[in-house]
Amino acid sequence: MCRLNFSSFVLILVALLSERRSSAERTGLPESTDFLLCRHCGFNVAAGSTVSNVRSPAALSSLNQTLFGVEGVLVQTLRNPLGIEFEVVTARGGTCIGSAQTWQTEHTWFPGHAWKACTCSRCSRQIGWVFEPLQTAEARSLC
Repeated sequence: MCRLNFSSFVLILVALLSERRSSAERTGLPESTDFLLCRHCGFNVAAGSTVSNVRSPAALSSLNQTLFGVEGVLVQTLRNPLGIEFEVVTARGGTCIGSAQTWQTEHTWFPGHAWKACTCSRCSRQIGWVFEPLQTAEARSLC
């Protein structure tokens, strides 16, 4: 069985997940917990507490936003090889599902990391990308 390495992180499309919802609405947990949500179906994709600042050297721009009452959350603009730009935040953990495709090493926004698309575990729409260090991505490919 393959387990997600703690050094993995998920890059989440802000455009799809900019909505907030208190956890009391979803889970009955304390009111102060917020979640990033799938814009398509409203499913909890990641707890606000999992958002972390992982800077990409490929960022076209970056700024700090206040999200979930936390100041200094890094929001970056990244461009893919097709010229499409995405505003993104990073999170360590979440409920998105890494696609069945193999880990990709070309066109990575984070040197030393492989990536694959990740989708909402409820509606299966793409919500971002999962990044894994090259060494562990190769090991996980054998699973």
